[in-house]
Amino acid sequence: MILTPEMDSAAVDGLPIPTPAAELNRFLFTASALDTGEGAAYDSVLSAAAARNFGGRIADHAKTFAFGEALGLLRRTGERFQLTRRGKRFLSLNKEQNYELTVDQQRFLNLECIGVSKYAKLIAEILAEFQLDAKGSLAAPALDNRRPTDLLINLVGFLRETGFLTGAGDTMRVAPAVQPEAARLLSGAVISLTELMAILEARSKRAATAELWVAEYERQRLRALGCVVEADAVRIISEHNVCAGYDVESFDTAARPFVYNRFIEVKSTTLETTEFIWSQNEIETARRLKSLYWIYLLSSYQEDDSHDLTLIQHPVSELREGGRLVLEPLTYRAVFTARMALAS
Repeated sequence: MILTPEMDSAAVDGLPIPTPAAELNRFLFTASALDTGEGAAYDSVLSAAAARNFGGRIADHAKTFAFGEALGLLRRTGERFQLTRRGKRFLSLNKEQNYELTVDQQRFLNLECIGVSKYAKLIAEILAEFQLDAKGSLAAPALDNRRPTDLLINLVGFLRETGFLTGAGDTMRVAPAVQPEAARLLSGAVISLTELMAILEARSKRAATAELWVAEYERQRLRALGCVVEADAVRIISEHNVCAGYDVESFDTAARPFVYNRFIEVKSTTLETTEFIWSQNEIETARRLKSLYWIYLLSSYQEDDSHDLTLIQHPVSELREGGRLVLEPLTYRAVFTARMALAS
């Protein structure tokens, strides 16, 4: 791969040099542990990360922070910083708190972070040199050792760590699972990075405002029942626990003892539809909570409250034959098992 002048200019545009991807785990787990709710002190996290024997490696944690920020996993304000929603989601995919990336973390970085990160333009320029090979895969020669920069070398190394790029020796290939994402990065004419980020930001904002709307709806419902104390205790937990499998904790009516007994997953769409994406974690949580689990679906959603609300209690029970809820697969995990050919 020849380093073009365009890549040279991108390399000096202030992009942080990627660190080993696994260092993101060390730094983000440390930052999360030190976050008191108002962010973590930058210097404290650097010191704690340096003292943490994670993976038996020593790293430049200031560079890891800059890398995580460029990927959209961290957000800094003054001398404090917090994990973004994307950062919290990234950590939630490593429940054992291992140093190395989990398969789910690799997939998340490839499909949810790279395309909206500060590296997207440079990655697109790298991919522009890839061609379809005889097997129908996007492939390119490995880095030309005459003109690589540290940024380019480390960025390609990061893409190999996440599994975005595969292959060894003289050839690199785009992994089959991420070829649609690679095509999207290359087709800037279809949707620009700015447009994509605007769409993702709008979706994130809509989800947050929908959760606020549902929380207030619950407060008003409970006050109408005379349950003022319960109304005041309704809370949104998605910002604090992204793995909960629901967004809002509430009550059916008066609660004695004072225990939450209505767990609400909020779904919103600007379309006139009763369809929604339901994750595996949410489904498993619904199975466990049974009739305590609710889905509040806001369709034709607008921030001026002009939308429709559909309440679904115990949604797993609606999955039975003849039920009102039908699951349709969007993706599959395929496992190929090689078998010995039978002797004739």
